[in-house]
Amino acid sequence: MAVKFRRKPAVVGAVIVAVTLLLICFSNAGSGSGRRKRETVAAAGSAAPSPSKNSVDDSSWTARELSNLKSMFKRIDATADGKMSRKEIAWFVNRRVNHHMQTALRGNMKKFFALDRKNPNGQVEWAEWLADFESRYDDKEKSTRLYKEKVAAAKAGWGEAARSDPEKLNIDEFLTFTHPEFSHPLIIQDSEATLGLLDEDGDDVLSQGEYTKMASNKVEKLKEFRSIDVDGDGKVNKRELFALFDAKSDFWAAREADAVVAGLDADGDGMVDRDELVGGTVKELSPLFPERKFHPLI
Repeated sequence: MAVKFRRKPAVVGAVIVAVTLLLICFSNAGSGSGRRKRETVAAAGSAAPSPSKNSVDDSSWTARELSNLKSMFKRIDATADGKMSRKEIAWFVNRRVNHHMQTALRGNMKKFFALDRKNPNGQVEWAEWLADFESRYDDKEKSTRLYKEKVAAAKAGWGEAARSDPEKLNIDEFLTFTHPEFSHPLIIQDSEATLGLLDEDGDDVLSQGEYTKMASNKVEKLKEFRSIDVDGDGKVNKRELFALFDAKSDFWAAREADAVVAGLDADGDGMVDRDELVGGTVKELSPLFPERKFHPLI
């Protein structure tokens, strides 16, 4: 079925491909599902364990990081029974995501007006942002492939965020550029792209069969379907599908909690104790650190 989108054809094509990969990824339990396809350009928080010190396969921590993890365990274990339940983990994830969002909004406004200071017109131009970005690197760093990839990624993100002028962003568009995980228009776009990809009969809702047709693990996909089918009518509409991509939703938090338990629950009791938590790797713990999960490209 042909579906009309408001975005540019090239962008829509990229979104559909990405959503296809995302849907397949979501069907694999415990694989770190729930990660948005877009990387953000926001600065990551400093509270999370440092990837530079711990690779995704390294479960050893510094003394300070170990202390932070133990403190985190106490905050999550609200019942003080020595175990982190899925419900407790989901609550913590939701709280961290909302804190990250508030920090992102404050930082976004501060950065926007700082860049708009030289030519105050209520917009940030690409040249202004690029000049600020370049000022953080020396000539040797600018000649590297990594630097060029960062600039290219930023330009692509800028082009997707710009809705009126391709060279300028207003404050809302600038938030889309710096923190796409909290961009309402982009979440709607992802929802519409998914609906267009799976809706075979064109009724603007997804049945169980349509929702699970591309999944490699249909049992897990059906479980996901039932989780977002809030009204229990056996169909997922646009509003319910929105939760699949909204990092602030309860569904997102529950899915991240499932990923944590799947990665850390060594004894199979469906919960995570302190030893299991501190024995986890950066990758396994990433859902607990949304400020790093939405890690910066630039």
